[in-house]
Amino acid sequence: MEWYLELSREGCRVFFIINFICIAFHAITIPAEMDRFRKNRFDRFINEGLNIVYLIYLLCMEEKLYKAAEGTYELSGLTPLQVFQHVLFVLSVVIVICEAVFLKHYNQLGDPIFLFFTLSFFEKTDGLFYVGAIAALITYFFLRAGYIIIRDRREKQGYLSFASVNEAVNSLREGLLFCDESGFILILNIQMSNLMRKICGKSYKNGLDFFEDISDRGKITGATRVDFSDKPVFAVDGRVWSYSKDYLNTDGKIFVQIAANDVTSLWKAMTDLEDTRQKLFTRSDELKSAIKNIEDMALENETIMMKNSFHDVLGHRIALLLRNMRENKEPDEELLKSFAKSFYSEIRDGAYIDESQRLDSIVKTMKDIDIDVKVEGELPGVEAYATLYVDIIREAATNAVRHGFASEIEIDMSEDDESFGLVVSNNGLLPGENITEGGGLSGIRRKLSIFEGSLDVSFDGKYTLTCRIPK
Repeated sequence: MEWYLELSREGCRVFFIINFICIAFHAITIPAEMDRFRKNRFDRFINEGLNIVYLIYLLCMEEKLYKAAEGTYELSGLTPLQVFQHVLFVLSVVIVICEAVFLKHYNQLGDPIFLFFTLSFFEKTDGLFYVGAIAALITYFFLRAGYIIIRDRREKQGYLSFASVNEAVNSLREGLLFCDESGFILILNIQMSNLMRKICGKSYKNGLDFFEDISDRGKITGATRVDFSDKPVFAVDGRVWSYSKDYLNTDGKIFVQIAANDVTSLWKAMTDLEDTRQKLFTRSDELKSAIKNIEDMALENETIMMKNSFHDVLGHRIALLLRNMRENKEPDEELLKSFAKSFYSEIRDGAYIDESQRLDSIVKTMKDIDIDVKVEGELPGVEAYATLYVDIIREAATNAVRHGFASEIEIDMSEDDESFGLVVSNNGLLPGENITEGGGLSGIRRKLSIFEGSLDVSFDGKYTLTCRIPK
């Protein structure tokens, strides 16, 4: 029995309606596949060609079902519609083979089978078999269309639309511009547009022209060029922006990205670092000058100390020799040898050895010539004051022996909350009523004045020098 009789006219109408729905679904897949394969023209051509062949074949089946539902379809040799179906089948086979060979897509190789069993060859066989073939054809392409639509929807959910991309780009704090090789601007965010107008005083349609202008100092009108790096850097409204240009290769197409990055923090840090470096250079020069001055002062002080030490030691030795000569005593040979051996070392060491050792040396030297020296108290803990004490004691002792022929010398060192005290007295000859200060007393006063100290000279029974140094 013929298939349309096996199916009945009512059944044909049902198949007609279902096939119509399948055709509608299949028509939707065509633009979906075009979007999916827009990057590869050959891939798009193959898939779109195959979808169109299937759609036309389903339309042919719709025509056949319509005539069967109306009772006008008859099996009487090959009709143009049947011949056209054969052509579409052969074309579908060729396309799926090309797709498998050139694109390595094998998932559609079985599609033409559903077309094959609905060709006119099988219409004259068992009617129930052909009805099953039609049902399988409609069901398969209905499911295929549904799969393509669902897949396309899911893929589009993962795509970024131009509006979403534009919104995301505009939300950036940095300026961003994309253009093609010729400079035609494709994407320009708000930040870059604002900077463009503020720096150059106008808007641009060509991104490469804009970058060329900001690289030319003479074309900058509304911003200050900052010498920060080899890239164009500008200060705009209290912020510093650095511009860069990069070329991007996407599927063989060249695009240009121009970005404006906010480098205010980095620029301030570099500026502060440069200021610090300049200050360090200045301080370094000042320090070098101070070190030079200290070296000069140290050399001058050392020279003065050596001169004073030479004067004190030499005067001390001469005073001791004069005392012996005035007393008509022959100088002891061992004493003279001792003076000669220790002269240079005492001059050299006078500026470097511990002050207590210097004081002990003065006391020992006096005792070697029978001068009794009594010491009360201790030298100050401050080295500068201790040095001053010993210098005064040496000068006072030398003058006592040299001019006063003293045989006893008393040294009293004291300290209270406000000052240091030094008293040096001797039992030598007393001067007359009017005292003319020579180099010795003047030298002592000069040394004391450095420390704002005072000197009092008295000779009530003994020749006494009283020194006070405030703390």
